Amino acid sequence: MSLRDQLLQKGLVSKKRAQQAKRELKKARKQQQGARQKKKVVEQETAANKQAREAAELEARRARRLERDEAKGQVERALRIRNLVWGNRIHVRGKQPFWHHTLDGTQLVRMNVSLRAAEQLRKGELAIAAFDHGNRVEYVVVKGDAARTLRELGASSVVFLVDDVKGILAPEEQFLQRDWETDLRPHRKR
Repeated sequence: MSLRDQLLQKGLVSKKRAQQAKRELKKARKQQQGARQKKKVVEQETAANKQAREAAELEARRARRLERDEAKGQVERALRIRNLVWGNRIHVRGKQPFWHHTLDGTQLVRMNVSLRAAEQLRKGELAIAAFDHGNRVEYVVVKGDAARTLRELGASSVVFLVDDVKGILAPEEQFLQRDWETDLRPHRKR
């Protein structure tokens, strides 16, 4: 027994009001049936919605994959740069002062290298690369070929590399060679 019949039986609702509610419900059902779409159309809409959801999900997965690949590429590039710098570094400590720019290019930094290494730096056989540790920057001498590879990678870590050696080989551009005797005896100030 429906709620309407129970209310009518107990006398809480009049017969006239119950029939009016029944007519309204019947009218609403008819309108609903008239506005109802065919089964085929409903299935097509459902399939289209499902396809759109799948396409959106596929696009989201593709975007996430591209982000992962880009992040992975950046990590691999950084590791390759690090390996090129550390794998091709040369220890060339000496007494010859050699000046080069800092990584940001705002200052000059002095590095003491051997005379032979300084000449190789000026000829482009060697180069100076910077490696940023995060809290400090370390400058190392690397092979010239490795520095050119670093430049091809677009790394800004190469701070000194000579590509054109024609003007550097001129005698007036050579390092100062002392042809006088260095006297290390104590001198009196006069």
